[in-house]
Amino acid sequence: MKRDLQIMISVGFTAVLAITGAVILFKEPKTYSENENRYLQAEAAPTWNTIFDSSWQEKITEYMSDQMPMRDAWTALQSKMQQCIGKKEVAGVFIGKNDYYFEKITEADLSHRRLLANVQAVEALIAAMPQSELYFLPAPTAGNICADNLPAFAPYYAEDTRINLAFQVLKMHDCHNVDVRGALEDHYAVGEQLYYRTDHHWNTDGAFVAYQVYAQAAGLTPIAKESLNLQVVSESFRGTLDSKVLDSSGPTDIVTVPFSLPDVKVTADGENISVLEMGKLLNKDQYQVFFGGNYGQVTIETGAETGRSLLIFKDSYANCFVPFLLTHYDTITMIDLRYNDGSWTELIHTAPDDVLVLYEMSNFCKDMNLSTLPVALEQ
Repeated sequence: MKRDLQIMISVGFTAVLAITGAVILFKEPKTYSENENRYLQAEAAPTWNTIFDSSWQEKITEYMSDQMPMRDAWTALQSKMQQCIGKKEVAGVFIGKNDYYFEKITEADLSHRRLLANVQAVEALIAAMPQSELYFLPAPTAGNICADNLPAFAPYYAEDTRINLAFQVLKMHDCHNVDVRGALEDHYAVGEQLYYRTDHHWNTDGAFVAYQVYAQAAGLTPIAKESLNLQVVSESFRGTLDSKVLDSSGPTDIVTVPFSLPDVKVTADGENISVLEMGKLLNKDQYQVFFGGNYGQVTIETGAETGRSLLIFKDSYANCFVPFLLTHYDTITMIDLRYNDGSWTELIHTAPDDVLVLYEMSNFCKDMNLSTLPVALEQ
């Protein structure tokens, strides 16, 4: 009787695996996960080369994981079970105090060599554009500024040490270091929320604090916050960190945007867009309300008649920061090296007045594209 039960369980388990595998392999593959904000592995067909070099095994494993039926539901169930047993880390996210989620970034996740290579890339920009003033603004993470909300004893990388090292090296090359940590800490200390709780970005308030520090460093007169007509456009934002935790009962965020912006012409990779793409509020990633997301090159013609131009090398932290600069520059060009085809090199001949490198610090430490700058600049 016991043996028969074991056989039935084994057969049932095998049948479930076989049916699940068949469903995964023969159903139309899903190419994009809006919840995870990434493209999925949607190709699993082997070739002679991939079979013999074993890369197909990795590909099919990723395909089976990405195409798992009810993937989001299983992930959410696993997350809920982990939280029920008291775990403060779920899928690489720390579940912090006061409804804060934090991306888990440890010393093991970062390379000192990569950091130095990216600092050298900024040095190369300085050397290649001697007529421009170069500003380096490393955006601190929420895990640094809001560290009191991290779970007790949560391991987190030494961000201040890396920022200070980058500042020390770049200062020797006449770079203007824009240190926004003190201002953010002061505003956070009096109760301002400067980062989304469920997303890895700073929010509009945090970006405005950083803008004020940059404006002072660049000799600009900061605009008054009251003049921006800031309005809440969503109270249901669930960001990139929520997409990993997938807790339907978890916190949501408020999205605020400035409505009193000047009329400008914005071109993104050859297409006309707006500074605020309100239709993106219907998407999972509501942070895309700023410029509609990320592009290789965004050019903004403001008509401000200030006689100044700005070139920005950036990640997505700049998207909610740049709207505050529209009255200060005649043209603003944003370059995201992750999506740019290399055409940005033509811009060094335009001799912009100011060049700003704005990256979230952990991303600056890990980015693989910045190190291509020196080679591109030599061509």
